[in-house]
Amino acid sequence: AADAAAASAMAAAVHVAVVVLGDVGRSPRMQYHAKSIADLGHGARVSLVGYRGEPCVPDVERHPRIKQYLFSPYTTRLPRAAFVLYAPLKVAVLLWRLAFILLAHIERPDVILVQNPPSIPSLALVWLASRLYGARMVIDWHNFGFTVLSQSKGETHPFVRVSRLYECFFAGRADAHFSVTRAMQRWMASNWGVEPVVLYDKAPHFFRETTVEERHGLFTRLHAQLASAC
Repeated sequence: AADAAAASAMAAAVHVAVVVLGDVGRSPRMQYHAKSIADLGHGARVSLVGYRGEPCVPDVERHPRIKQYLFSPYTTRLPRAAFVLYAPLKVAVLLWRLAFILLAHIERPDVILVQNPPSIPSLALVWLASRLYGARMVIDWHNFGFTVLSQSKGETHPFVRVSRLYECFFAGRADAHFSVTRAMQRWMASNWGVEPVVLYDKAPHFFRETTVEERHGLFTRLHAQLASAC
């Protein structure tokens, strides 16, 4: 049932917003989603939303039915030890920048597909936008934000507990889900009562083996960077 719901939502969509609260150019899975949806034809269009950074692959950059809406990430010179101090400001800044794109800049979408993690504040804002637009909300679960946060803060940290409750809450309010593994699918079904459609990562045709010249150029740049760091 979940598989049919997700497929139906995508196939019937005229305009899909693909949201990545990260560098879109470093998100090959979400780029592949964007291209696959845009290639459906029948007037399908994609708004690809995320951080400004590395360029997307040429097939995405040149696609006539994919439009990119990029914004700058939050940066700070404070050390990670001061995370508790700058975390609220980071959330507020990202909330504003993402809200401006989703609510005031792109055309009304039929589906909003959002990558998770990061989950804060993207899940809440995508849920709000989907309700305002009358759109379907689909979450692509690459991992869990609370488990990533627990690696640096510990499982008992209040932020980790809040993050888990937050993700559980919005998981139950999305219209469909994707996950990268069956283990994640089973865990979510058992603990959160939702069963994602499993979509394994698979390199699309536009990912290819690098040429000798490209590898030489890469290692030349790495050598220069490593030498300057010594």
